[in-house]
Amino acid sequence: MGFKMNFVLFLLVNFTLALASTSIGIFVGSAVKDPNVAAELMPALIVPQLLFSGLFISANLIPSFLRWAQYLCSLTYAVRLVLNYEFEDCETEACGVLLESNSVNELPSYVYWIILILIMAICRLTAMLMLRSKASF
Repeated sequence: MGFKMNFVLFLLVNFTLALASTSIGIFVGSAVKDPNVAAELMPALIVPQLLFSGLFISANLIPSFLRWAQYLCSLTYAVRLVLNYEFEDCETEACGVLLESNSVNELPSYVYWIILILIMAICRLTAMLMLRSKASF
């Protein structure tokens, strides 16, 4: 396909995103009593991820009163990492516009890694605490 970024790095970003996403699912599943309610809540979490990540809609096109929600979405950080690694050496104007419109260079890439890992850890720890409080010994 002509990707410029390292395949192992791309795989690592996707693996970290998968861990963060499943952690959110575990958190939602442990927060509710009925599995059907958890299944009904998941689209309410997935659709904003797609909308606010900058994958389909540029972050600049999101209304300013809703733009804060992009910082809660793990997909936002994974998309920014992939865009950064793929287009960091590109020197055309189109690449610069793409990186600017998605706020890729807002933070250094290591911060995006840390945020993804924190989302994973916080969701899993919170889910563990919720399940522990619900358990009867």
